[in-house]
Amino acid sequence: MSTVIQELIENAEKGKLISATGLLSYDDLIRELKSKLEKEKQQIRFQKITQDIFTEIKRQDDKWGEDRDNHPLVWLSILQEEFGELAREINDADFKPFELSENYRTELVQIVAVGMQAIKNFDTFTVNLKTSTNE
Repeated sequence: MSTVIQELIENAEKGKLISATGLLSYDDLIRELKSKLEKEKQQIRFQKITQDIFTEIKRQDDKWGEDRDNHPLVWLSILQEEFGELAREINDADFKPFELSENYRTELVQIVAVGMQAIKNFDTFTVNLKTSTNE
């Protein structure tokens, strides 16, 4: 059962279906419930997306090694290759969004994962550079 629904039931049992201005009308209650459910669904969707991105990062680390000290041009090449695969998926769907395959989503996840890896590489290089110049 949804945590929002559980919370609503618990509050109803405690007689707490009130707002700052007093008792909630039926319409206000329904609006509030729908809003909370939508926020909960969105949070679950973002958790799934984030999980998929970190799973892809792990897959990339397993394949290419965790600490890849790539030059920014290498990261750019990797991103261009992934972006090209995304473009191919869009073109293959003949610009019909509901005909996109699951590969469309997979390519987007890969682009984000590669971007995060490049950022991690940059941050590591920058920290190491600052540390070595301060010694």
